[in-house]
Amino acid sequence: MAGPRVHQAEKRQAPLNKEELRERKRFQNPDFDLVQEVLQRWEIFANKKIAQENRDTARASVVRDIKGKVVKFARRRDTSRVMQSLLKCGTKAERQAIADEIIPHIHEVSQMQYGYHVLIKLCDLLGTPFVKTCAQSLTATVHKDYTHGHASAFVDYVFAASTARNKAALLVSLLGPEVLSLPDVRRSTAEEDRLSGYLPPKNVPYVFDEVQLVADVIAMLPLRRKPMLQRLERNVLNAANRGVLAMRLPSAAAVAFLCHSDEPSKVLDLIRMALQGVGQAVKDGETEEGADGPAPVQAGEELMG
Repeated sequence: MAGPRVHQAEKRQAPLNKEELRERKRFQNPDFDLVQEVLQRWEIFANKKIAQENRDTARASVVRDIKGKVVKFARRRDTSRVMQSLLKCGTKAERQAIADEIIPHIHEVSQMQYGYHVLIKLCDLLGTPFVKTCAQSLTATVHKDYTHGHASAFVDYVFAASTARNKAALLVSLLGPEVLSLPDVRRSTAEEDRLSGYLPPKNVPYVFDEVQLVADVIAMLPLRRKPMLQRLERNVLNAANRGVLAMRLPSAAAVAFLCHSDEPSKVLDLIRMALQGVGQAVKDGETEEGADGPAPVQAGEELMG
């Protein structure tokens, strides 16, 4: 005979008190105590009302304690804000120490929701040398990065701030080595010498028009036209699915494909379908973190209605 049924309410555990919650978090996160200490010292070195000597001591201790954990701390919302304050208030040596630890993981950090902001802060404060390092690191992964929500914005930022040679390297990764045949790219060494040690301010024209550059590559290389168009089509589809066609590299690929493809209406239909999917997601109230994005668009699909 079955035993007495236990009421559902009796199965529920009593809510944990504050100390029990801390113990659970400490068990789940080995760095819990360190994070709490870092946040407390953040309140000290970020407060301008406290004596500068005490602020410097607190900041130096945080830099020392997070050594080896910079990438992990960049992932969290609270600790990434601490790192941004460290970069803003820290010395040149402290900024470089954080940058040296992040450089091997630029691709990973650029895809983090909060790590992206740490990279932008490093670019703003360290200037051209760090931007050049980022461009060189992203060259091998630009196809994946510019179809990612946060990484695509970082690629766009780095591309805009890079010298001509690094822009050309990103374009080579996007379009293939044929881009090196262009005179504008061959002149990039002189342009880089002119821009060395100098980060272009906002709203300054680029060294060359990358959209026209993409179109010129296809026009000058008729034998490579078909494979390049196939490569462009894949890039445009990926960008349309991710909703990042406004970024510079994807838009350059889209414009070139529209100019030279034998079936420009196909890519227009694909873009319209992707935009309809994004619009419907916004209409339904989905957020960036909660939505999976529009359904993937496959080549050959036609616009309904």
